[in-house]
Amino acid sequence: MKRNKGNLWMMTAEAKVIPTNGVTKDAGGYPKVAQAVMGAGLAKQVAQKWPALPFLLGARLEETGNRVYIFHVPMHLRESLRCLYIITFPTKHHWRDAGDYMLLKQSVEQLDDIAVALGLKNVLVPLVGTGLARLDPAVVLDYLDRTLDNTFTLVEYDEIHN
Repeated sequence: MKRNKGNLWMMTAEAKVIPTNGVTKDAGGYPKVAQAVMGAGLAKQVAQKWPALPFLLGARLEETGNRVYIFHVPMHLRESLRCLYIITFPTKHHWRDAGDYMLLKQSVEQLDDIAVALGLKNVLVPLVGTGLARLDPAVVLDYLDRTLDNTFTLVEYDEIHN
């Protein structure tokens, strides 16, 4: 895995990984419309840029559970998001809880499988699970380094470059 410092949103790539959780809420209406809870961190930032994403993710969470999903970015958002795909990456089950190392391991493996299946060559990954999920950065970094190849670039947030 390669490494870079800066702001994920200022970098261009085929895909960007966003840490998420598995919680949905009822957005109202009939039939029931599920909306993923994306209320903090990078998840909140992408939801503000792409307001439909919490509904897209919410539907998938309701259908098949808390796992890695890939979403094709609409044409009108590609310039602002600077990518073709957003990949949601669960690090915890509930937004209130701490991260789960087994879920992280599962998510990393699913992420790698998706990248291989789609032939992705440039995927940006923040240090997932080490912010609001409170996982140990050294443990997360070690697992990412051992599992992901140079298709992936770890983006470490750097205030100087933002």
